[in-house]
Order: sequence, then structure tokens, then C-alpha cells
Amino acid sequence: MQRGDIWQVPNLSFDLPWQEVHIWRVSLDQDPNRLNHWFQLLSSDEQERADRFHFELDRARFIVGRGRLREILSEYLQEAPERLQFCYGDRGKPALASPANSPVRFNLAHSQGMALCAVTCGLEVGVDLEQIRPMPKAEKLAMRYFSGAEVAVLQALSSDEQLGTFFQYWTGKEAYVKAIGTGLAHSLQQIEIHGLPGKAELVPNPHDWSLHCFTPAPGFVAALVVAGKERVLRYWAE
Repeated sequence: MQRGDIWQVPNLSFDLPWQEVHIWRVSLDQDPNRLNHWFQLLSSDEQERADRFHFELDRARFIVGRGRLREILSEYLQEAPERLQFCYGDRGKPALASPANSPVRFNLAHSQGMALCAVTCGLEVGVDLEQIRPMPKAEKLAMRYFSGAEVAVLQALSSDEQLGTFFQYWTGKEAYVKAIGTGLAHSLQQIEIHGLPGKAELVPNPHDWSLHCFTPAPGFVAALVVAGKERVLRYWAE
């Protein structure tokens, strides 16, 4: 699992070679005075969705996340962020509807006050993020969604290691089903993650997906799954 200071100041050229994956770390807890700026970038359906949140904190984080996603993508596309249009697959995977025929692919994840946005040129990608937190039902969830081998790995770990590894398995599986666009309709037991804790890989892997596990910040774990091998990951932090 990638650890340490992996984050760099964003490259202002916004070049996106086909073999690279750019991962953006975004803080969702921003100055409330800037909230209206991001709100105005959203589509009408996104604005309506924002206004349905019961708690103001959740509403604000949604607006910042969607607004910054639009701003990030607009830099690669050289298009105004408010002009971007999204479409969604049968299981909710987002994609660009406009500009039409764009090769840019992306995926978004958030947990508490942090979001991750993964961007590629023509490569399907999924990203997931979780804050490590107490999970009283972690063992039951593992028995339901993890393979027997994965459960055995968890049970062999010390209590201090179990929780972080549980969330690493979870984010790896979530990133995979987000990359292939099926969501939880795809059984999480059908894909196994080998090598945790440590360098992880997907098994079986008939379509040659790459799994990258990393620590986006203390107390969080994340995973990215992207089509193909030998990808170069760039980590951009604001």
C-alpha cells in the first residue's frame, strides 16, 4: 500500500497522457462564503439534489465536491465548468455527456470532509475512500462480502491491524465495481484481493485491471482500480 507524502502541487499544464491516472484530493470543508460560487456551477438537477439534504454540512460538502469536480474536469477539457453535462450508467456510474466524444474518464469518492477524483484519458477507472472508524459489525460484513481467504487474513491480524485492513479490502472491492460500472449489483465475494496488508492485486483478473491501495491522509484509506497495467499515478493535492 502506498504510504508517505505522495501528494504534489497540481501541474498547471493539465496534460493527461494515456498511461497516466491523475488523483485529486479535495477538501470538502471550505469557506462558506465561497459556497454560492460552486452552487452556480452545478446543473439544475444537481442544485435540486443539493437542496434535498437535511443537514447543511452534507449540503455544503455535496456542493463543493460537485463544483470542484467540474472545475478539475474543465481544466483538462478546456471547457467552462458550468457547461459540462454528465450522464449515468444503469448502475449510476457517471460519465461526460458533453463535450461529446471526450476521451476523459473520471470517478469520484468522498468520506467525511475529503473527496478523491480520479481522471484518465480513455481508461475506465474507479476510486473509493473511507475514513477508518469503529465498525461494530465489521466481522458480519466481512463474512457476507469477503471471500473465505480474505476473512482468514483478517482473523489472523492483531486487533490494531484488523480495522484498517477491513477498510482496505472494502475500498478495493468498491473501487473495482465502480470501475466496471456495476456497483453493488456485482457480488463483492466474486473478486478477491490478495496481498493485504501490503501490495495488493485482484484475483481473478480476466480483464487485466490494476489495483492501487494508498493512504490519502492519516486516518483514511483509499483504493483505485484502472484498466490495464503499468499505469503511472499522479497525486495532486490542493
